[in-house]
Parts: sequence; C-alpha cells; structure tokens
Amino acid sequence: MKITHQCLRVKGIDFLRLQNMTIHHRPNHFAFMQLIGEADAAVMEPFMTKSEETLITVCVIDLRGEETVIFRGYILKFHLREKKHYSQVKILLADASYRLDLQQERKSFQNLQKNYGSIVSEACQQNGLGDKVQVIMKVPDKPIGEFILQLDETDWAFARRMASHFGVPVFTDCLAEHPVLFIGLPQKEGKESVLDRAEYSICYRDGKRQFWQENALADKRQSMAEDFVCRFVESDEYLPLGAKVSFGGKSYYIAAVTGKLRDGMLHMRYRLAGRESFMVSLMKNSSCAGLVLIGQVKEVQQDKVKVHFVHVDAKYDEGTTKWFPYSTSYSSSDGSGWYVMPSEGDYVRVFFPTQEEKDAFCVSTVNAAPPANTRNKTLRAPGGKELLLTDDSVHLITKHQDTFIDMSGTGIHVSTSNAIKVRADKKVILRGKEIEFLAEKKIKLMAGGTTAIMTHGEIQLAAKDILVGGI
Repeated sequence: MKITHQCLRVKGIDFLRLQNMTIHHRPNHFAFMQLIGEADAAVMEPFMTKSEETLITVCVIDLRGEETVIFRGYILKFHLREKKHYSQVKILLADASYRLDLQQERKSFQNLQKNYGSIVSEACQQNGLGDKVQVIMKVPDKPIGEFILQLDETDWAFARRMASHFGVPVFTDCLAEHPVLFIGLPQKEGKESVLDRAEYSICYRDGKRQFWQENALADKRQSMAEDFVCRFVESDEYLPLGAKVSFGGKSYYIAAVTGKLRDGMLHMRYRLAGRESFMVSLMKNSSCAGLVLIGQVKEVQQDKVKVHFVHVDAKYDEGTTKWFPYSTSYSSSDGSGWYVMPSEGDYVRVFFPTQEEKDAFCVSTVNAAPPANTRNKTLRAPGGKELLLTDDSVHLITKHQDTFIDMSGTGIHVSTSNAIKVRADKKVILRGKEIEFLAEKKIKLMAGGTTAIMTHGEIQLAAKDILVGGI
C-alpha cells in the first residue's frame, strides 16, 4: 500500500492541516509516531492537559472512501508552538502497549506447571487493564519449570525478559486499541509482499556475531554468519514490522520500520533480515541479586519449605509447587549436624545469591518473640521445650515450667511437678561428702523382698533377717 499526504486522516486531535509524519518500529520496542500539524491554539491549550488518555488514530482513506488504520497510539509528548501566522502542534505517540511500561509491579510465580504465556498474561492484568491485554505466543509454549519473580519491574520489561527464555523478542501491535504482545515473530496470513529493487544497502554486523559466539542463546541455538547480514531497502510501499517480503528473489522479514512524509508521499526504509536473525540473549533478573525477602512458611517437608512472600504477593497461591531449600548452620555428608526446621506460620528470610531466581534459598527465621536480655541464648521447640543459656547458668525447661533443670556454679537444681525416674541396667552411684534425702511424707527403699519405710515419727523394716547394732 502506497500512502500519499492527501489520503491521511488523523482522529482524536483537531489538526487543521497535517504537515509532517514520521514512524519508527522495531522488535522489543514500542511503535512511535511523530505528527506535526497546524492547529487552533485556543483548542489545543485545554486539550493538552487531557491528552494522555486520548487514543489517536491515523488512517488512510482510499478512492472508494474506505479507511485503513495504520497506527493507533497515546500521546507521550505534546508541544504547542505559536508562529507568526499560525499555531503548530508537535506530538509524539506510542502504541497502546506502552501502557504496560508505566507501573512497576511485584509478583511471584511458584506454580512451576504454569506456562510462560500464562504468567505473562497474569502479570499484565495487574495494572488496571485486566483482560484487555492480549499475549500471543508465536513460539511453542512450555512450563516455567523454575521459580520466577517479578520484582519492581514493569509488565513490559517482564514480558521481554520472559520472551528471552525462548531467545526471541517481543513485538507490539501498533493497530490495536489495547496492548497486544507477540512473543516471537508474528506469523501473519496473506501473500508475501514484493519490494521493488530500488535503493538499498547491505550491512554485516560482525560485532554482534562475536557477541553471540561468546554468549549462548537461551535454547542453545547456533548462529551463522548470514544471520548478521541485514539489508536496508528504500520503498514507497507501507508494510508492518515482521511482515514477510520478497526482495531480489529471496525471502526476508521486516526487522525495523522507519517512515517519513516527504514530497507528498510516505517514504519507507526497512531493515530486512532472515528469520534466524531475530535472536535475543537471555535476560536475567539483575534486581534480585543479593536480595533478602521475608516469607511466611506454608508447608514444611524434610529440609524444604513452601513460602508466601508477604511483601510481594497479597494472596498466597494454593497451587504453589515450589519448595525452597532451608539452610542449616552445619550439615555433614553423613547426615550429622543441625536439623532445626521452621514450623508452619513462621517467618523466614529468603536469600537470592545470584541474578537467577531459581538459586534462592531460606537462610534463617525471624524471631517473633526475642528475649528481653539480648545476652541470653535460647533454643526453643514449638511444644514449649527450651534450652536457655545465660551468663550464670544453663536451664532446661519444659512447657509451663512444670519441670526444669538449672545448672550453675552453685550446683544442679532439678524441679518438677511430676515423678523423677532414674533407671540403669547396671549400678547407680551417688557419691558426695554428704547425701541428704528429704521427703514431706515418706521415704521408701526396696531391694528384692527387703523394705525400709520412713514416715513421720516412724521407721518400718521388713526382711528375713534384721541386724541391728552389729557388723
């Protein structure tokens, strides 16, 4: 389609006359259009403050009066200039997908069976656009397989990072009223367009080739020298980004679009490349390296836990399948060491040592009830059993303090509201300078059939032979 100045129409803003138009579009970027036109300043000044929510449509009207939209977008910049005989307005538009790049979001994806397309769609519904956003997978979708974290990242940046897991860029639809993202090269139905052999140039990007040789692609795909040869073609034929074209008897895809009104005609400049040239290196989550997040334990299994990131997700996903390893202060290959796992409901610190979320692990818990004396060291089990180390003593305490053992420099004190039982298969030896037994009611000693019972004011002895005062 060839576009002349006379057949262009701009809707959404009152231009008296369109003076100039430029358009730019390439993978992993929004489509931008700049419009310059004459306008009534009295109309433009109040419109300027309301322009950010106005959808501007640029279309072409053919000889039969039928309209074909070539761009829809929102105003990013608005400049009004008063000249001697007229007022001039210059606006910069971005396609609807730019609305995904306005607000940073936080969300974790811990259901490892979910597909990439599903989590990108889910992320893009957070910013008030809801189901108006479309995410279209142009590569075979697959489960994420590993924990993924969106952290202070716009939905647009997140979508590009997820697309890089397939080694492909994101393409936007510059005709849509609402954001539409293509993960991978759009496959549009229709006849392959033929570009006339006009002005063109060839460029070989050796620096990019060397970069790819040193950095493997996400899918381990190998590149060829031809992948880094691109052709720049001048044409008056208007074609969208990603369109398949024929040039010089070979098939290519449009890898970049630039257009400008000149001499009453929209002149286009295209960068043509082969299908394999649309390569993107794996993008990592640089914002999470060295990060520590607080999470609440939802489930415990051996040395792993499931976690709800309370400062990331408003609600815990019950479909979570991610288990985080829980580190211990010491563990040996033979299984010896410390095994002190948190309980459900406890708060833990999750550490991210690298730029890859999958390497995250729990490092410690957050003490909800620290002791008043910070010098005291405590090891307490959920059932209330406690080992307390103070400056002066060691205390072993059971729940409600019904039994406790104090060990200090003055001795050992054992106190309990229940029975104390001492049993040995061999001897029990009590040795001291003095041994004192005290009982409020009774002391009973038994050995075989011999019994000695001491009560208040009375001693009872029972034996076959009783020897008194002799040896």
